Amino acid sequence: MRTKTDSFTDQNHILIVGDDSEEVVRLRELLEQHDYQVSTVSKGSDAHRQMLNAEPGGITLVPQVPAQQIDSAPMVTENAQNPAGEMSLPEGVRVREELDGDYAGIIGGSAALLQVLNTINLFANSQAAVLISGETGTGKELVARALHRNSNRSEKKMVTANCAAISESLIENELFGHEKEAFTGADTQHIGLFEEANGSTLLLDEIGELPRALQPKLLRALEEGEIRRVGGNSQIQVDVRVVAATNHVLAQDVKKGTFRQDLYQRLKPLEIVVPALRERREDIPELIEHFLKTGSQEQDVKNGGISSQAFALLQGYDWPGNIRELRGFLTRALLFAKGDIILPIHLPAELQGSDVRLEHLPQEGSDDEERLTVSFPIGRPLKEIEQAFILKTLTWMNGNKTKTAKVLGIAVRTLRDKLKTYVTSECSVPQNCNRKFSNPVNPGSDN
Repeated sequence: MRTKTDSFTDQNHILIVGDDSEEVVRLRELLEQHDYQVSTVSKGSDAHRQMLNAEPGGITLVPQVPAQQIDSAPMVTENAQNPAGEMSLPEGVRVREELDGDYAGIIGGSAALLQVLNTINLFANSQAAVLISGETGTGKELVARALHRNSNRSEKKMVTANCAAISESLIENELFGHEKEAFTGADTQHIGLFEEANGSTLLLDEIGELPRALQPKLLRALEEGEIRRVGGNSQIQVDVRVVAATNHVLAQDVKKGTFRQDLYQRLKPLEIVVPALRERREDIPELIEHFLKTGSQEQDVKNGGISSQAFALLQGYDWPGNIRELRGFLTRALLFAKGDIILPIHLPAELQGSDVRLEHLPQEGSDDEERLTVSFPIGRPLKEIEQAFILKTLTWMNGNKTKTAKVLGIAVRTLRDKLKTYVTSECSVPQNCNRKFSNPVNPGSDN
């Protein structure tokens, strides 16, 4: 750790202003893991005195970050200042390129997603079972396929079984196979999915739906690498790497008695939690671009782009169905737009009830400042409501800080200062969309 006498001339030196709270300690550790020299001070005056010893560009000032943002905030790198003097964030794709492996199909560069990719990279060659948890539609199967594709088993095809799609009476037979004449109609021997996946990866999707009576047999397969076919008398050795996926909270299923504690503990150590889309909103622009491109090809329709008003609705929606829901909405919008720019009217009705609600369909360049309303649930902290309202207004004004400040009735400098404290605020509006969206946004511009 550098001291004051080092003069903070290292381009990788970062100064954090804040107390010795757990959040600051966690942020400091995270930065040091990425080879940054980090110093902390408790007062702004202390920070000022230390900055006097720094050569221009040699230090980055990081304000104290709320606890809930530590795990999801993108890394702040050296020289994290744009020409306007505002804090900016690194492009996620740059970090993705530093990762080993193939993550094709997993779209985005947010900190939350990068954490998942780093974990895949870490777990890929382990022979232990992996549990992938997350809400419906978050892309758990894509994560499973990336695990297999980047593992030393990738030369063989991954085998998949959906535990929710196979009836309880058949699932044991599907997973473990059966011997000839094991039951009425068993005219031949049947090889189950475990044997089919020997030397490869077996994805057990919707593992929370696996019947409890079958769970001990799965546990034995995990612990001993042995299975027994239905109607068989001998154990069969298999070399299978099991990846289990679920949208259940298995700890709660254990308490309810529907999932065995010992099987849960066997799966839990290597767990990848896939974030909900609302937890990685900065990935929405890239996802929109991707789905408009692939959707137009699949549906054989022209991609006319998307208006900033429609984008604001997509950005502000909570996405209970996550990425799958976003893809469905955009497929529908492409068909309704018929090659023209996608407008709010082309989006499903439920979007009109999201926290950014369209009261009037605005024309491009309209000065009608009453065209959007923002609603919040009762009981949220005032600071949180203010932050959300400012970010929604910034999105509505296409990232123009001068106009946003005018609408809010505050000085541009005040707006800049508030945005700096939000850390992820610059990701809340469309970025780098010059060819993809109407009214492209340059978050670093005041025009």
